[in-house]
Amino acid sequence: MKKSALLIWILLLFSCSKEEGNPTPENLPPTDFTVTTTIEGNLANLIWSASEDPEGGEITYTISINSEVIAEGVTTTSYQIANLDFESMYNGIVTAKDEEGLESSSNFQFSILEAPNSAPQTGSLNQPENNSIQRGPVTFQWEPAIDAENDTIVYDLYVNYNGLDGFSNNFFLLAENLSDRTFLFEDSPGIAATISWYVEAKDGKGLSTNSETFSYRTVEETALFDLAENPPFEARDNHGLVWFNNKLFLVGGGRSFGGSRYNDVWVSDRGINWTELDTGNKFTPRLWNATVVFDNKIWVIGGNTAYTVGNELNDIWSSEDGDTWVQETGNAAFAARYGHRVVVFDNQLWLIGGRNANNDLNRTEVWKSNNGKDWTLVTDNANFGTGSAFDVVVFQGKMWKIASSNNTVLSSTDGITWNIETDEAAFGNRRQHSVTVFDDKLWLFSGTDPNNGNPLFDLWYSTNGKEWILSNDDLGYGVNEARCVAYETDLPGDSSGIIIVGGNEGANGRGTTNAVKSIIPTKFQN
Repeated sequence: MKKSALLIWILLLFSCSKEEGNPTPENLPPTDFTVTTTIEGNLANLIWSASEDPEGGEITYTISINSEVIAEGVTTTSYQIANLDFESMYNGIVTAKDEEGLESSSNFQFSILEAPNSAPQTGSLNQPENNSIQRGPVTFQWEPAIDAENDTIVYDLYVNYNGLDGFSNNFFLLAENLSDRTFLFEDSPGIAATISWYVEAKDGKGLSTNSETFSYRTVEETALFDLAENPPFEARDNHGLVWFNNKLFLVGGGRSFGGSRYNDVWVSDRGINWTELDTGNKFTPRLWNATVVFDNKIWVIGGNTAYTVGNELNDIWSSEDGDTWVQETGNAAFAARYGHRVVVFDNQLWLIGGRNANNDLNRTEVWKSNNGKDWTLVTDNANFGTGSAFDVVVFQGKMWKIASSNNTVLSSTDGITWNIETDEAAFGNRRQHSVTVFDDKLWLFSGTDPNNGNPLFDLWYSTNGKEWILSNDDLGYGVNEARCVAYETDLPGDSSGIIIVGGNEGANGRGTTNAVKSIIPTKFQN
C-alpha cells in the first residue's frame, strides 16, 4: 500500500514538472501596417503595406469610413472608394484580422475638394441648315449646351467668308457672350459666297467647347437698271455686242421679224451715251452675225442679209477701232450660215454650229482658226445635238454650250467631244437666251420658253456649270435674242455688272427693242 501511494506521488510530480518547463505558445495579433491615400476627383484609392500573422495564418481586412463598415474580408492590400461627396472630410480605419480574430488597425484621413469643372456639351446647330442656299439676311440658331455643373452658358459665334470681301480663310469672331441662341446676320458677304459657322459654348470658368461646323451659300440679290430707254440706234436683235478697249461696241443686227438689216456700229463708255462710228468702211448689213474680240480686233463673222436661202454669209471682217472694217475673206472655208456662235479659246477662234434658211446645214460642225482667215474643220459631227438658239462661252478653261430648247449644259476642250455637265439644269428648258461670264461665274439671262414662245424674266448663275442658282426670279424685264456682255471696273462711282442691249420683248420674237439695261449684283453696286 505504501509503495502504490509513493508511485502515484512520483507520477504527479513528474507531470507537474513537465508542464512547468513547456508552456503552450500565446497567439499574437497581426503586425502593424500603414495606409496611404490618393485622391482622383471624388474617388479615393487606399493602399497599405501588408500586415502579417506571426503564426503564419491568413489575414483579411475590413475597411470603415466615418464609423461605417464598407468592406469586409478583403484579401488584397488596396481598395478603391468611389462616388464620394465633394467638399467633404473622411476618417477611416483599415483593420487587419487573423484567423483567431485578433486585430490590428491603421487609421487614415482624406478630404475631397471642390468638384472639378467639366466643359459644356454644345447643342446641335439648327439654322441655316447645312449646305443650304440662303437669300438675304440669315438668322443663326442652335440648341442649348448642357453643363454638368449647371453653370450659366454664353456663346461666341464664329464665321468664315471663304476669302470673299477682304476676309481671309480664317474664322473670325462675329458675336460674343451671347445669352440668346439666335443671331441675325444682316451683312452681305458676296455673290455665291460660302459661309461656314460654328458656336463656342463657354461656362464662365474657363472651359468651352466648339460645336460642329455648318456651311451655307448666299444668293446675292441682283437689280436691273435702265441705262438708256431711248438710245439713238434702231431697235434690233441678233446683233453683236462686245467689250473692247474699255468700251461697249454694238455691231450690226436687225429685226428678225421685220426684214431690217444693219451694218452700223455704235460705241459707249458704260451704255448710257452712245455715239455712231460712221466715218470708215463698213461690212455689209447683216443679222445673226457672230461678233467677237480676237487679236486686238473686233471680228464680224457670217450672218444673213435676208431670211431666205442664198442670203447667208460666210465672209469675215475685222476692225481695230470699230469704225474702219477690213474684209479678211469673202468666202471662208465653212459654208455660209447664221445663228452660229464664235468664241476665243486656246488662242484661236472657234465657230460652233449655225444654220441656213432651209435648215439643211450641218449644225454640228465645229471650225477653228488661228488668224481669222484660214479655217480648219474640227468635226462635222460634234455630239452636242442639232438644237438651235443656244449660247456658247469660254469658262474655266473650257468651251461651254448652254441650252438649246432644253436645259442641257455641255463643255469641251477640243471641240469634238462635248461632255454633258448636266442635262437637268435648274434654269429649265429655254432658247434664245443670253449667257456671259462675270465675277468668275456663268450668268444666264432671260430667253424664251420653248413651250409658248414667251420671254422669261429670270436670272441664273453657276460657279461650275453644273449647279445653277436662281439669283432673281423676276427682274421685271425679259427679252429673247438680246446680247449681253460683262464688264468690270474700279473707277470711282462706277459699278461693274452685265449690260444687255436690244432683243425682243414680245412672244415669238416680236416687240424688238433698243433698250439698254444693266444687271448689277448688290456686291458691285456703288
